[in-house]
Amino acid sequence: MFLIQNCMRERVRGAKSNEVKRVKAVGIDIGTTTICSVVIDVETGELLEADTKRNGSRLPEEFPGAHLQDPDMILAICLESLENIFDKYTDIYSIGVTGQMHGILYLDPQGNAVSPLYTWQDHRGDQPFKGETYATWISTKSGFRLSSGYGAVTHFYNADNGLVSERASVLCTIPDYVVMKLSGRVRPVLHASMAASIGMYDGEKGLFDHAAIEHCGLQSDFFPEVVKEIPVGMWRGAIVTPAFGDNQACFLGAVGKDGNVLVNIGTGSQVSVYSPQNFCLDEIESRPYIGKSYLLCGASLCGGYSYEICKNFIAEILEKYGVPDINDFYSVMNQMAEETYKEKKQKCEKVIIETTFNGTRADGTRKGKILNLTEKNFRPGDFCLGILEGVIKELHEFYLKMPKEVRNAECVIVSGNGMRRNRVMRKLCGEIFEADVRLPLYKEEASYGAALFSLLAAGVIKDRTEIYEKLRYEQG
Repeated sequence: MFLIQNCMRERVRGAKSNEVKRVKAVGIDIGTTTICSVVIDVETGELLEADTKRNGSRLPEEFPGAHLQDPDMILAICLESLENIFDKYTDIYSIGVTGQMHGILYLDPQGNAVSPLYTWQDHRGDQPFKGETYATWISTKSGFRLSSGYGAVTHFYNADNGLVSERASVLCTIPDYVVMKLSGRVRPVLHASMAASIGMYDGEKGLFDHAAIEHCGLQSDFFPEVVKEIPVGMWRGAIVTPAFGDNQACFLGAVGKDGNVLVNIGTGSQVSVYSPQNFCLDEIESRPYIGKSYLLCGASLCGGYSYEICKNFIAEILEKYGVPDINDFYSVMNQMAEETYKEKKQKCEKVIIETTFNGTRADGTRKGKILNLTEKNFRPGDFCLGILEGVIKELHEFYLKMPKEVRNAECVIVSGNGMRRNRVMRKLCGEIFEADVRLPLYKEEASYGAALFSLLAAGVIKDRTEIYEKLRYEQG
């Protein structure tokens, strides 16, 4: 390990000279449905190449409420992408990894996966436990606000139901598993952004709260070591840095000025702002960012998935009538939503939809609602528009719960396929947040941010200001 550290120091010294102008960085984003790899130019920040592969690792649900994926299939997809990149480029300097937070898998002492990945969509923490739910009980017992889908809650449920393998010795997230394998380690190390997503992480001390973990009847040594923004190993001569949270990576790769708001619409959705200090707020997470800074984040459980629910509803009706699959279903829905948007300017005419179909992190039992129905607006286009507006309104409600000192945005930066492919959603975002909307030039915001983070952790980029200079935008 001493030799590796020396080698990395020498590469960092070289990178601070003119050599940095000739090298590149790789970022990988392990999403729930896709895995995206990018190559960026270190000097200019230009995105040179992007490759998105389907994450087809989903496994059958073994237990009601579980959402499972195959971690080794995910690892294989990442390795295949990296091999292709390194065969093409000979000057890769660093590798950054980001991806879905909260979910966990278990590893044996040799660093091999001995369980499926229990993703962030795991709902078993909402099941009854001692007159409460698993999530509410462990939250009260530990003193940490935890929700179903958080790794600590998933682990607590698994331990209580005898689902933890006897061979398991540690847990981690899927991006941390990939980083561990790339860096040649047998036990994962986590950046604060990933550790906090699991739960029972003490942000002041920078480590998991072992006393709180054991107070809940769990083994504290199942929770891994937490590290700063530092190199953790090497793969094919490139520096590997700790996995960075996907929300944080997206923010880093998209938002070019403190105070601006990031609205990301994916399977889930988030509204995030930068904060130099930690806040304890209801329904708003204070997530570790870079150094001692934070992102204040309001996250919905459905978000962009709400639009898929609407699509499935319409598709099921068409299927009953023998209509074949429509290749670009969402384009048709977007067109209907835009036509309806142009027709209905008054709020009294609109279908109002609360898109809390999977509950909220604060209340897993909350249901969605459809309101203000009339004879004239009971139409597919109105439902499409209502869903889009409902998604943005839920995020705006989170934003209004944040402290006034961080709500001073000049513009809203929007990201995610949901935003990029839907002009009406961008318009609604600008109207509801009452701000200009900007779209990052590179659509792979999270993987782009992971590459930038790797350069920051490797010492090539000195601070966030230097990163901001590399960001470019399109018109919203």
